[in-house]
Amino acid sequence: MRLAPVAAVTVTMLTACIRTPASRIPELPEQVAIVWKRTGIERPAPDSLPQALRAAAPVEWMRAGYQSHASVVLVDVFRMRSPAAALEARQRWKHEPGSVAFHHRDLFVVCSSPMETTQGLAEFSAKLEAEWLGTGSR
Repeated sequence: MRLAPVAAVTVTMLTACIRTPASRIPELPEQVAIVWKRTGIERPAPDSLPQALRAAAPVEWMRAGYQSHASVVLVDVFRMRSPAAALEARQRWKHEPGSVAFHHRDLFVVCSSPMETTQGLAEFSAKLEAEWLGTGSR
């Protein structure tokens, strides 16, 4: 009997289905609105997840920094289990001075800065969303 090749193909297919998917957070742009340059990107440890998001259990977390002249904006991107979970995270997010948030599909994004005004963060956030996720201007 020649079942060995069939068994090998079956095991390979099952392994491919079980594997954890690669990062689904699209790469953040190197620059936003021409003047904001990305200064770094990291994947923080899950144990440092903000308390407000622990119950939502994001699947993935990426953080990037952007700088324009003397201003700095941190961008935290959380990939949630579903678009509904991203919407729920957005609805539950407590707005704090120096931060704005948006969601797109299964992504929940928080832009924060101790230097930028809320209006400045809202403009940065809208440009980031449009340029990075192709949602058009807001």
